[in-house]
Amino acid sequence: MKKFTSMMTTLLITVSVTGYAASQGMKSPMDGQHKPGMGHQGHKMAMKHANPLPNFMKVIKKHGDQLALTQEQSAALEAWRNENKKAVHDLANSVTSAEAALHDAAFTNAAQADLQDLMDKVLHLRLQLAQRKMRCRENMRTVLNEDQWKQVVSLYQDKVLAQQ
Repeated sequence: MKKFTSMMTTLLITVSVTGYAASQGMKSPMDGQHKPGMGHQGHKMAMKHANPLPNFMKVIKKHGDQLALTQEQSAALEAWRNENKKAVHDLANSVTSAEAALHDAAFTNAAQADLQDLMDKVLHLRLQLAQRKMRCRENMRTVLNEDQWKQVVSLYQDKVLAQQ
């Protein structure tokens, strides 16, 4: 019950602070950061922020034709993607939302224990996201042969270097 009361208090404080700031024409400290519903570009920013692991599935989606995938490999990778994509997106959005709540709560009279609970939630969500991304990597390494995997890594690194 204490945890529920603490969470409700934090939620009410967050809503109150955000509402008060808006009523005064002030921007939230989290303005400009991704919030759920911001669209594809916002999701990309949230994913990059919430998780430092590479998105190898994006390479498969964009460069799959260069990898000479068999029908079985394509089907296995697509099945994995379809099964996990929404959960990964939801986790990234949840990380961003939980961090915004923690950030905003820090400007209130929230107790340290409440802030710690919010931080624990952020860390737990980040861990869940990282674990999913690592399972995706392992699945991909199982589905692809060694040469295909090396090509995926190379394509990803080329993409990252091109953006710097």
